[in-house]
Amino acid sequence: MDPPDLAGVEHRYEQVGDLRIHYAEAGAGEPLILQHGWPQHWWMWRELIDKEDAWPESSSSAMFSFAMITGVKHGWLDAKTYGAAARKAWIAVVGYVDQNSDVTQVCEGTGKKDDLAYYYQRKRRTGDFHGQAPVLWSASALLRDEK
Repeated sequence: MDPPDLAGVEHRYEQVGDLRIHYAEAGAGEPLILQHGWPQHWWMWRELIDKEDAWPESSSSAMFSFAMITGVKHGWLDAKTYGAAARKAWIAVVGYVDQNSDVTQVCEGTGKKDDLAYYYQRKRRTGDFHGQAPVLWSASALLRDEK
C-alpha cells in the first residue's frame, strides 16, 4: 500500500537489516521525528510501531495528536510545518470514535516483556479510559485559545 500523495511531502524509504522504514519529509527548520505506522492512515501509529501487520492503535495516535496540537498552539512547533500534520492526526484519531462516543482500537494494558508474541496477543479495547483520555486531551487542546 503506497502512502497518499500530499502537497509538500516527500515519501522515502530506508532498509535497515530486515526492516524497511518509511518516512515522510516536509517543511523546514528544526527536525521533528514522529514514529508511525500503517494501514488506514500513514499518520496513525500502530500497536507495534515497526511491524506492518500490527493494527493501528488509537490512544498512542491521540497522544501524538495532542502533542502536535499543543506544540503548534504554543508556538513551540512551526504552524506552517506542523499544523497540517496535527490536523491529519486529529482527523485520523476521531475516525476511531464510535457511535457511542467510545474510542475503539485501544490496546489493553501492557507490561514490559521481551516476547513479540505477547504484544501481538494484546487485545483491542473499546471505551478503555486510557484511550478515551488522550482523545479528550486533543479535543481540549483544539478548543483552547493559547499562545
